[in-house]
Amino acid sequence: NTAQTVTITGVADDDIANETVTISHTIAGSDYAAVTSANVTATVTDDDTAGVTNSKTARTLGTLGALGEAGTATYTVVLNTQPTGDVTITPVSSDTGAATVSGVMTFTTVNWNTAQTVTITGVADDDIANETVTISHTIAGSDYAAVTSANVTAIVTDDGIGASVVIGSQTWSASNVSLAPTASNNTLGTDYWNAYVGTHGSGSAADEDGYYYTWDAAMNVCPSGWSLPSDSDWKVLEGQLGMSTTQQNLTGWRGTDEGTKLKVGVNGVKLAGNRGTNGSFYDRGNNTYLWSSTGSGSTAYSRYLYTLEARVLRSTVDKAYGFSVRCLKD
Repeated sequence: NTAQTVTITGVADDDIANETVTISHTIAGSDYAAVTSANVTATVTDDDTAGVTNSKTARTLGTLGALGEAGTATYTVVLNTQPTGDVTITPVSSDTGAATVSGVMTFTTVNWNTAQTVTITGVADDDIANETVTISHTIAGSDYAAVTSANVTAIVTDDGIGASVVIGSQTWSASNVSLAPTASNNTLGTDYWNAYVGTHGSGSAADEDGYYYTWDAAMNVCPSGWSLPSDSDWKVLEGQLGMSTTQQNLTGWRGTDEGTKLKVGVNGVKLAGNRGTNGSFYDRGNNTYLWSSTGSGSTAYSRYLYTLEARVLRSTVDKAYGFSVRCLKD
């Protein structure tokens, strides 16, 4: 006749459902073998909350002059509780012209607590502005239909190239580069110059296009995904404009009208002049020099365009000159 206590202990599980448990009693012994006892119903109130955890709330894609707009960044997504069925999460970019995102993720009752990866990919566009993109998440399925997830902000740092132009099999920057070199040889006024100084030549500021670089600086100026074109790359371009292979391999003035083709059109090469090794600027409006990455010793190959000449001059020049740069997409 002394009451004894039965303790019912709730079990922490991974779902978010309240559960009802029936407690029955098995009776044995003596003259109680045939006796029964009423069941006890226990209601277990769940303490879990359905939710989604993102590993990051902000991601940065690209570093000016280093990674570029075509870079990627990632974050992970995982459910906080076990669903009763399949749950889908779809990342959505607010501006697919600046950044795209990977596709739909499916979480099941088995893999719900395994993080899945979202990849953000920057898009190379024609402007030179950095862009901020909001990644939202569309959630559907099971007991997660009303659940929301925090947005992720992606900052896409522009690579500084701007518009590009496709010529045959190649993609070139549509204008001369106006970027500070990375790594070494990046001192303004020593390794590169951001403006034409002086009055030499027949042109004006309207003829300028981009900065002027020594060869060493030019080798470090094209952003990731782009390169300073080699002498061979220039030959490919000239061939696509009609220059014969025999002419491509010559030095001096070569071809027929390939120089004229390079100078015309909205993306044509402007006659920006150059900076001499003596520190003076020359020939704006009359000619322009463009570097190649092919160098040997103190000189490197370049291309020279002149206002009164339809052909293209190929020659090696001192790496200390300040010439213009066009980047070639890798």
